[in-house]
Amino acid sequence: MPTIDAHHHVWDLTKAAYPWLDAPAWQKIKRNFDFDELRRDLVECGIQKTILVQANNGEADCSHAKAVALAEDTIAGFVGWAPLLEPDKVEARLDELAVGAKLVGIRHVLGFEADNNWVLRPEVLRSLSILEKRGLAFDLNCDHPAYLAHAPILAEKFPTLHIVVNHIGKPPIGARDRVL
Repeated sequence: MPTIDAHHHVWDLTKAAYPWLDAPAWQKIKRNFDFDELRRDLVECGIQKTILVQANNGEADCSHAKAVALAEDTIAGFVGWAPLLEPDKVEARLDELAVGAKLVGIRHVLGFEADNNWVLRPEVLRSLSILEKRGLAFDLNCDHPAYLAHAPILAEKFPTLHIVVNHIGKPPIGARDRVL
């Protein structure tokens, strides 16, 4: 059985905008990160396959991730982006992303939204029901504790939706007031 890493990113600053890389915390990685570099790391760690995950909300980054995923045998699947606030467009977008058969899920970086309850909006819930019907995963990006609190609500509303908690919920490692 191969060892699969369930979450990797690549990005190309010439193909998509990544405004989150402008934050001081991300300056050390504000550069192109291509699959050749990732491949070396995977080999060094003994990982045979990976899941490529979009790194920014929007079609440009998602299209880049899909192209990389389809070109690389090491990538077992990719998690793309769809306009979850526009459920009437989600079906067509999923059809586009599914060409090549590597689409395994959808993610929306919730930290880019001002509303901590964004994922509970009626339009988003309608879109999540489409993901559930198609057997696709929803990657719950947990940049804020409120997002993680939405996981049981989503699980109850969508009992067969595969919910992937990104970055282990981003626990406040190093924070003085963390509770373990």
